[in-house]
Amino acid sequence: MHQRIHTLRADRRHIPDMIKRMSLMMFLFVLGRWLGGDVFFSVYVESIAPSAMLVSAMGAVLAIVKMSFSLAMGNMSTKGDLAKMVRWGKWIYLICGLFFAAAGFFHSPALLIAAVIFNGMGSAMLFTAYQYYFRQHSNEHNRYAVLGLMYTSINSAYVIGALIASLLVLVMPLWSMYLFISLFALISLWWWKRLEEDVNPLAKSMTRRLWLWRQMMYELLSGESYHHSVHLFRTYGLSFASRLGLVSLLNAADYVWFLFVPLLAVAHDYSLSEIAILFAVMRVPALLSYFIGDMEDKIPYHYVLLGWLGGLTLCFVGLALVDHFGILMAIGVVMGLIITMLRPLLVGNVLASASEHDAGIAAGTMTVFARLGEIVGSLLFGLLVTFVSMQGAFGVFASIIWVVFFVFVLTFYKK
Repeated sequence: MHQRIHTLRADRRHIPDMIKRMSLMMFLFVLGRWLGGDVFFSVYVESIAPSAMLVSAMGAVLAIVKMSFSLAMGNMSTKGDLAKMVRWGKWIYLICGLFFAAAGFFHSPALLIAAVIFNGMGSAMLFTAYQYYFRQHSNEHNRYAVLGLMYTSINSAYVIGALIASLLVLVMPLWSMYLFISLFALISLWWWKRLEEDVNPLAKSMTRRLWLWRQMMYELLSGESYHHSVHLFRTYGLSFASRLGLVSLLNAADYVWFLFVPLLAVAHDYSLSEIAILFAVMRVPALLSYFIGDMEDKIPYHYVLLGWLGGLTLCFVGLALVDHFGILMAIGVVMGLIITMLRPLLVGNVLASASEHDAGIAAGTMTVFARLGEIVGSLLFGLLVTFVSMQGAFGVFASIIWVVFFVFVLTFYKK
């Protein structure tokens, strides 16, 4: 950790001013999302469409839209129109917040579905463009600092936004909090107008504007991105597939927490403020990921994977057995730490298994499998809640994680 802190201090002066300003913009964008009700997403959905299965379906729709647009935007980001992607992503989020608020105000499932679709589109466009820009402007002298700044901006916004939301929800109706998404998107748009030409001098060209939408539709409908992914399986075989399977497993667990722990807390008569605090506590370990990430380098990969996935199973067992708020917070911290440490480990392992030429396609394919994990995880858990119970579903899900863990780890990673 001492070496990582020393590296951060040494590299900080190499961060371009443009990156610093974009990090602050990303912070404001994510802050708007979490002030705007992302913390209470499943509770909000259930208040409009009162069924655990419908919450699962909405979660699956969100993941499907993100998956489709992430692939398309990933291909487009390499073709140089980042400024347009960011600008339209912010406009879509402005509309998204209005639809979310209207869905709750009018109690309309149709408006809610539209809001979820806009949410998936905007998220895919913005995060893909931002991440590509950050990686594009990092090098051997500032890579740790640039990427560390990006993830610190995101995770800080998660924690701060959830804590502020825990107070706002005491005095504001839940539907009105979604207007913060539109408000912060508008602020971010105004700021982006001042930076846009620095990112892309062609940003004001009508030709480029039309190109963006034509190209996006082409990427979505042509299936070119999926053909590239199939090529990877033919090239790298079952070992590559097993690594992607572990990515799916982790994202399924993370998404089930996001969708159903708030509903579990409501079932235990905890308030919306306490739910927001649970989310904030879970995100705290992510703030330390930049400093403690190198600890895993000193332990063999297989042992790290064994420990973290075993811990993930125990977290879900705990959710099935415990209803004390303090213990739920402790489980949240452990869960957050596991996800924080496992995600870069699994991502790095997937990218390392592909050649440098296929690294971009591998990253896009990994995004698809991450979203597939969310889709399958949310739908499966919704079925379990429907036929068992909320706490029983967490127990069954823990068993599934354990079984899948052994299939992937003992079969494909055993030396």
